[in-house]
Amino acid sequence: MPTGQYPKNEHEQLIATQLLHPVTTAQQNAYNDIARVAADICHSPIALIGLRQADRQWFKTTYGTMDAQISTQESVEFYTINGNGILLVADTLQDKRFAHIAFIKNACIRFYAGMPMLSETGVPLGILSVMDHIPRILTSDQVFALQALARQVQCLLSLDEKTAALKRAETLLAASQKITSNIVSENPPRLREMNAGMLWGKKILVADNNGINRLLAATILKNYGAVVTEAVSGQDAINVLTQTNIELVLMDVQMPVVDGMEAAEIIRQNISRQVPIIALTANQSTTGNEKYAAAGINAYLSKPFKEEDLVEITAFWLNKSSEAETEIITPAVDAGGLYSLSVIRSLSGGDEVFVEKMARMFIDQMPAQVITMEEKYLLADYKSMGSMAHSIKPVIDNMSIQSLKELIREVEKKGKEEVSDISLKEVISRIKNTIHLVAADLENKYPE
Repeated sequence: MPTGQYPKNEHEQLIATQLLHPVTTAQQNAYNDIARVAADICHSPIALIGLRQADRQWFKTTYGTMDAQISTQESVEFYTINGNGILLVADTLQDKRFAHIAFIKNACIRFYAGMPMLSETGVPLGILSVMDHIPRILTSDQVFALQALARQVQCLLSLDEKTAALKRAETLLAASQKITSNIVSENPPRLREMNAGMLWGKKILVADNNGINRLLAATILKNYGAVVTEAVSGQDAINVLTQTNIELVLMDVQMPVVDGMEAAEIIRQNISRQVPIIALTANQSTTGNEKYAAAGINAYLSKPFKEEDLVEITAFWLNKSSEAETEIITPAVDAGGLYSLSVIRSLSGGDEVFVEKMARMFIDQMPAQVITMEEKYLLADYKSMGSMAHSIKPVIDNMSIQSLKELIREVEKKGKEEVSDISLKEVISRIKNTIHLVAADLENKYPE
């Protein structure tokens, strides 16, 4: 049985159409209208807009009677999409290429005209075609009209893909803003309408060898009614804690004699496992998170900080309701240690609706984001690949997907360097597979 041949850039084509999933979009009426106009202009009872995915060709819209999708082995797409222009078949029974195609015979298709549609980079996406049950030909005006309509479909598909990409980016941006990236075990949500009374009368220790930094933090906290004690070193902070009832410690990491990390370890071992300790650090990187947690530090705040940041993180930890919550513990994990929702639950303030919403956002958005990252890699657009990895990274961190933390940073680094590395194929594949496993587990826990 004769078969058509896939286009030489088939792999690029499948990647380009992968994000154009057969779902209803805001432009669906426009697709329907174009198919109807194509049928009317060409005096054909059937018109369709078809896109190809792997071994199936599905129809964005149809006019006339057609199945929603068909096998590519049973379609005319082989010949249309591999050509350089419109494909005209006056009589399918007289053309050996189509003698074996089941849907041509079953639907009694005798006439076919199809125009390939291309992406902005020239990758074939699918076809706009018209069909009839009797042999016939098109006039030059009809051919021109079909070509023009195909270009309109290309514009709509491009708009759909960009709109979908923008929505994904906006959703992930909102999620990243909601779930702050400077978390060790858990950090506060953004409470824009902070109640100043949450800090009133609270006893806070500010430990920093820099007098300006101490003055800044102390002044902000005092403006909210906090009772502030100052320490100039880690040893000084330890001494204060042994003599005074302190409810929260703000600890600079780099101090002489005994630094903040060492002081935190001593406090946890000898003084209190319950008092919240927040590290103040000029380091913007999150690579020290494990060290902070191991030292007994609950969270950290990067300098320079904003007033609202200091107030929010301080108020959150001061108002932890129980000893068990302020105790540093290893968070429970889901799916055999694959990920954890502990951070998100802590940020939710007990709001399970928020947790479910974040889970659904992960299910709906993250697999598509990783596919886009893979697409950029396959198209050798390493800079865009790195940008995608950068946007995915905080989500992986906040979902505590430990197995992917280093991998996503490797992809981000290679992207920034715009380095072609064959090992990235396996790395991205592992990221994609793990994300799908997490999404599947979340789907079981939070079905629509």
